[in-house]
Amino acid sequence: MNHDKLSKLLALASSDNDAEALSALRMANKMLKAEGLDFKDVASSVSPSRTEPAPAHGGYYEYQPPKPKGYSKGGFTWESREAYESYKAHQTKMREAERQRYAAARAAVLEKYGSEEAAIARNDREQTLHEAALPWLESPNEPTEEFDQLAGRWHQRMGGWAPHDFKSKPPPECRAAIEAALPLPTTIREAREEAQYWEARNDEICHALECWGDGQLDLPAAYRWELVRRLWETELPIVTMDDLLVRLEYAAEAHDMASASDALPSILGAFRTLVVQGNATVQNGHYRPANSQDGPNAETPVHSGRPLTATERRARIVAMLSDPNTVGWSDRAIARAVGASPSTVGSLRRGGGNSSGPMASRPVG
Repeated sequence: MNHDKLSKLLALASSDNDAEALSALRMANKMLKAEGLDFKDVASSVSPSRTEPAPAHGGYYEYQPPKPKGYSKGGFTWESREAYESYKAHQTKMREAERQRYAAARAAVLEKYGSEEAAIARNDREQTLHEAALPWLESPNEPTEEFDQLAGRWHQRMGGWAPHDFKSKPPPECRAAIEAALPLPTTIREAREEAQYWEARNDEICHALECWGDGQLDLPAAYRWELVRRLWETELPIVTMDDLLVRLEYAAEAHDMASASDALPSILGAFRTLVVQGNATVQNGHYRPANSQDGPNAETPVHSGRPLTATERRARIVAMLSDPNTVGWSDRAIARAVGASPSTVGSLRRGGGNSSGPMASRPVG
């Protein structure tokens, strides 16, 4: 585990900026979970009354170096040479415990890719994002004797931004390039699937490198992961019953109450529309209004987070016009659900936004 990074995250958790503090706590919690630990273990590690030896399964921070006095080694001053050697032995023991814990997972990754080098190298999605963000990538990693072919695989900053800069973001042009490089999810389920994909890919690189607890995606992929995670958790509007289900599952499985609380406004709004008002029935995971035409029973849009962009509204309309459960809705009903104009829906229904041909015809009656 990276002690310095954990210390910085815990320091940021005391920030007066609530968003910054929450983000820092989430990242610290993720680092601890990767080691099979939690914040109770952190508290125990600094308790003055603690006398028991460090647990065999714990992270490196469980063993606190002695107070510096006289022996300098590795950039630190140690109480004695014996204290330094004891600390190094403990690190070696913890490292071996990590290798044993993740041995099966690492073997599966190497079997999937055929070699350690192939597992670490950028895959197609990562390469697409890398090329899109290339003008803003800074400070590539230097070649090493062991991984010479991976020189430039990772970068320190992207347009002046690094993942732990909680008060900043990549430049707007860089963010736009990363968002456009791969189609953005238009449903909450799609956003969850992409976020889970990036989490799994990060874990693969961690196993291949035998470096657990830290994020190993390069900056374009790391930012994309954060982007789709926010879409999944809070930002995409709830439009279908399936959207509501996926957002509710997220809130139920969230690691902390703050994350679940952030998702609740959109969930409550959808619940009022779909259950309390009784405006819809469930068909194949989507909600359908009692009357597919305009009228008092037409569906009510359920939104959360930021408004959809024009591109996202267009994609959502196309998806609804391609879905047998919603293609029969009136132009006005779809427009209200997505937050667009009926004329836009009508144009897309007639094939104005699809070069492959007209959409399914709108039922008459």
